[in-house]
Amino acid sequence: VRQVELDGADRGATAQLLRDSVADGAAVTGVLFLLAFDEQPYAEGESVPAVLVLTATLVQALGDAGIAAPLWCVTRGAVSTGRS
Repeated sequence: VRQVELDGADRGATAQLLRDSVADGAAVTGVLFLLAFDEQPYAEGESVPAVLVLTATLVQALGDAGIAAPLWCVTRGAVSTGRS
């Protein structure tokens, strides 16, 4: 398990951070994204939540970094839609 702390919504910098985190050749079997608990706006005076911007950045950066592992976004207050 490795913890990588995202440093903002810069797609290129995030992709490089992800590449650096697996530079030793470690296999990525999954990505767990916990930012869904942060309900702050992305920028002061904007209504767009930071979680939306950073989730989109992470998805794009994972692709840019060539990481095809499953991405799990942890949420709270989720509602079941029935049996899966």
